[in-house]
Amino acid sequence: MGPASIRPLPDEQEDSWRCDFELWGHEAVRRKVATTGGWDEPRRQAAFRWLREKESESERRERQMRRHMRSMLWLIVAAIGLAVAGVFVALICLLM
Repeated sequence: MGPASIRPLPDEQEDSWRCDFELWGHEAVRRKVATTGGWDEPRRQAAFRWLREKESESERRERQMRRHMRSMLWLIVAAIGLAVAGVFVALICLLM
């Protein structure tokens, strides 16, 4: 076994860091990256990539939530319209 078999591959190392980032959470990683000390450059770059991915996921979820809220609003408006129409038809039937 040579030294290459002992050291993890860069992808494996980054996967390990990403697991740590998930455990620590977005804010803790963001604070750590904002400070100058503690991490070597490859780990900082991996943290930057992870943070960008998390922000992108968050933005995608927000867009999806806004779409769902608009759909729900239109469904509520339609339900109210149908209810008003039903009351109107019921009143007409009672008056005849």
